[in-house]
Amino acid sequence: RVFQPIEFVDENTTSSEMKKKYRMTIVGSPYWMAPEMLRGDVYDEKVDIFSYGIVLCEIIARVKADPEQLPRLSNFGLDELGFRKLSSGSPPPFFNLAVRCSSINTDNRPYFHKIENGLNLLLELIKDTDIYNLPEDFYYIFSLTRS
Repeated sequence: RVFQPIEFVDENTTSSEMKKKYRMTIVGSPYWMAPEMLRGDVYDEKVDIFSYGIVLCEIIARVKADPEQLPRLSNFGLDELGFRKLSSGSPPPFFNLAVRCSSINTDNRPYFHKIENGLNLLLELIKDTDIYNLPEDFYYIFSLTRS
């Protein structure tokens, strides 16, 4: 698994020190890598959510993940305002999902089961409706706030 710790030990390391001396493996292409990976921080499965968010951004804006095309911030995050300009025709729930998944703050990134539930709800709500003419409440699926 990608999330297996790599232990860095030498002959003189005690077992309690061994538990403290590890970091996660780094696997992936930089354009899709979460900021915490690029900084060398300890990370969890939310890095996959970030990558998924970047793929959603590519699909929504019809651009490559290259920062020359997909607006990024100096801290490796998504430039939401720049992305909004590229995705003006995107239905708000999909824009919200891409932005949440690409958040710098890992707590803002939903888990995949929440994404699946939200997408299933959205699919159920729009079965016989034009997604561009949904009632206002539907636009808040995947948003962090109702502002």
